[in-house]
Amino acid sequence: MELSYVIIGAILMTLIISSVSNVSATGIRGDSAEGATEEEHLCWVNGYDSGFAGKYDKDRALECIEYGDSYNFTWAKGCEDSLRTEEECGELTNNPVELEEEGYSKLKAENDSICYNAGKEDGEADKPFNKEKDQGCYEFNDVGGGYEGGYQLGCEEHSTESTVN
Repeated sequence: MELSYVIIGAILMTLIISSVSNVSATGIRGDSAEGATEEEHLCWVNGYDSGFAGKYDKDRALECIEYGDSYNFTWAKGCEDSLRTEEECGELTNNPVELEEEGYSKLKAENDSICYNAGKEDGEADKPFNKEKDQGCYEFNDVGGGYEGGYQLGCEEHSTESTVN
């Protein structure tokens, strides 16, 4: 009887460990399906980056349907993370833009700057640190530390150090 509990416990631990090892700590941009092809991964990342930027590319979305519709899935997540309302995101999909391949390679840098500048503006305006903006900007922190880095700088430039968090 005790041996069966040990075996069941070992099986459960194996299942838990194997499922945890498939979880990526890189955030949604790096979380495309395990074993995804390069094109599937690009659809995933392109969707998220363009959703965050508020640029819905209908042609790219149609190209990506072949790869499980990941563009539309991550586009919606990116749009949500940018703190747009569901209505605003819907309006953007009804007014698509056309992005060339080069445009997609520039989107992450644009989003990094958007997050940094939003933080800097909030810090300069003496607004409280916006945890939702910071969380939405998690993927975009290469420019000056993202929202948090911009907020810190804006706060320091506008206030005395004793008032900065």
